[in-house]
Amino acid sequence: TTKLCAALLEQYMRRGDYVLDIGTGSGILAISASRLGADRVKCYDIDPVAVRVARENIASNGCRNVECDVSDLLKAVTLDEGPFDFVTANIVADILIRMAGDIGKYIRTGGYLAVSGVIDRQADEVRRAMEAHGFVLADELTDNDWHAMLLQKE
Repeated sequence: TTKLCAALLEQYMRRGDYVLDIGTGSGILAISASRLGADRVKCYDIDPVAVRVARENIASNGCRNVECDVSDLLKAVTLDEGPFDFVTANIVADILIRMAGDIGKYIRTGGYLAVSGVIDRQADEVRRAMEAHGFVLADELTDNDWHAMLLQKE
């Protein structure tokens, strides 16, 4: 699922974008965004151990434009530098559906949300939840039973 989300990031993120990675885990997507030319990247995970590991990975990859902190999903995310251009969330479908009503306020109009970690049988439910909150499906990738979706904020 990380590979699918990274593929969407590589294809649609633009140099200079302000990127948010929710549920960063080891920081792979945040590091990818930095290396693809993001101006700034913020990433969060609920697990302090994951954040420590992500920070180590970020530092060892020389990504000085990436900040990583502990947060329960969007709780610690602020818009101090304006809305994000591109957001990644490689987490389970139930959490994506629960976030659907809130995530839009963090993304600029026309900005992208790449979601992954969605098993085949839950893909339509995730898409409908996002569409109900102002997103349109722009692209979709699959690998076996897994889906990643690129959604654009209207």
